[in-house]
Amino acid sequence: MDRARIQAAFDEFRSQTVTLDQMRIEVAPGATRATVRVHERRVAVPRVGSEQRLEANRTIALQKERDTWVITALQ
Repeated sequence: MDRARIQAAFDEFRSQTVTLDQMRIEVAPGATRATVRVHERRVAVPRVGSEQRLEANRTIALQKERDTWVITALQ
């Protein structure tokens, strides 16, 4: 990911709240990949303009690197 682009996007907000629920994790024993399905609710308050709300189902792909799970994709 482009760190500068992500930082610029966060700088545009006064605040942002993200809630993930209805989480379903799919991982086989001993596997190095996992899929997480969640329902996301996001409320963002930009520095300029009105509040923005989003609700969506998301799929998060994870890969195990040593003892840590790393997000590799977000859909």
